[in-house]
Amino acid sequence: MSESNIAGVVRDGVVIPEESLPEGARVTISVERNGAVDNGSQPPTEERWRRKAPEQLLRRVREFESRSTSPPEQPAADLLADVLAHYEATETWHKLKKEIEARFPLPRRVGLWVDVVEDMYEPGRLQIISSLLLPSTASAEDLQGAHRQLVDLAVKTIPTDLALLFTCLAEPAPEQP
Repeated sequence: MSESNIAGVVRDGVVIPEESLPEGARVTISVERNGAVDNGSQPPTEERWRRKAPEQLLRRVREFESRSTSPPEQPAADLLADVLAHYEATETWHKLKKEIEARFPLPRRVGLWVDVVEDMYEPGRLQIISSLLLPSTASAEDLQGAHRQLVDLAVKTIPTDLALLFTCLAEPAPEQP
């Protein structure tokens, strides 16, 4: 029996492999935590991403979300900083942003869009969505390849206890009029 390594990501407790698995395949899972493989011998840490936001911070995020502007705005730096501080994720965010900018230098990327939203499935919990903006002419294959690279960066950069705080997307930049 041959063995192969297939990367994946966990979303809502479900492992999503980056490529299809053959029917009936036997699967062994190793979890990478900041570069070290966790074989279950370490005690579990509190999942910081599950923390509910304090009411004042939640109110600020909801107020921001309720504004509909055209073109849309990114959250103010102080709002993002406060959300990152609440989840003790400032260092992780800066490391992730640095990795994304290094992997996708200009002009390969048009920009990096950041949004803070309330989780639609778990009210009171916040999410930080990072959208890598590629040229509007990017093909579906380019977008899919960039998304795979983002998932790989996220798995290597984001600690497990913050895994669902961050969502990384690759999308085409809006067309300029």
